[in-house]
Amino acid sequence: MSRPLLVFVHINKTAGSPVRYILRSSYGSRHCDVEPWQADWDEAPFSTTDLRRLRRIYPNLASIAGHRVTGYADLHENGTEFTYFTFLRDPLKLCASRFQYHVNHRKKKGLVFEEWIQRDWLRNAQTKRIAGTTSADDAIRIIQAKSMFVGLTERFDESMVLLKALRANDLNIGYTPVNVARNDDLARELLTKPSTRKALMEANEADLELYEYVRTELYPRFARDFGSGLDDAVAEYRSGAGQKFDRRKVALYRL
Repeated sequence: MSRPLLVFVHINKTAGSPVRYILRSSYGSRHCDVEPWQADWDEAPFSTTDLRRLRRIYPNLASIAGHRVTGYADLHENGTEFTYFTFLRDPLKLCASRFQYHVNHRKKKGLVFEEWIQRDWLRNAQTKRIAGTTSADDAIRIIQAKSMFVGLTERFDESMVLLKALRANDLNIGYTPVNVARNDDLARELLTKPSTRKALMEANEADLELYEYVRTELYPRFARDFGSGLDDAVAEYRSGAGQKFDRRKVALYRL
């Protein structure tokens, strides 16, 4: 019998923090937030070699997550069934949120948006994390080939209900908000000002194409696969029953 491994491709500013806490709350010491063993930030992503080393410490691993986990770096392990999932967010809102984060949380008050938006590492960031390229077609092919579940940040609760039902029925999806911005005035200004909105669009052409595919084609397919009663299931989820992390398992994860 194959053993499942849930693989979370964590894209920055897509509500990934509560997802990682959900994984910790679900699997405790069988979850690991991973990084490559020997690599700088701009080098190789988490790989099969990294996974083999990790197994020495986590023989009963149930899930992994990380910013260096990607869709394009295939993971291989005999006897393991990999279940990939990620979350996408409206690309313009994501990019504007990242700028706000750098200004407010990293204290870069003198950061100039028109210069910042030209940095290659933040342009089409969602497509790059999945495909390793700036081609939406490449990302879509990988999503399809790996049967990757893709949730939407804007529909987070519904996405978690779908993820549990369609990919990981042992998930404890109760959560409390994590890393929520207290003020989004700067991001909203970038989105409403014509010149900065245009720059955001130019910097995220592939991400916009990918997001549209997921929003209009893939995500509705997940909803159809769930069947009738999705609205009721989401309403029950939001009602508050069990709507919190399992603190005992989170503590085990930390140990």
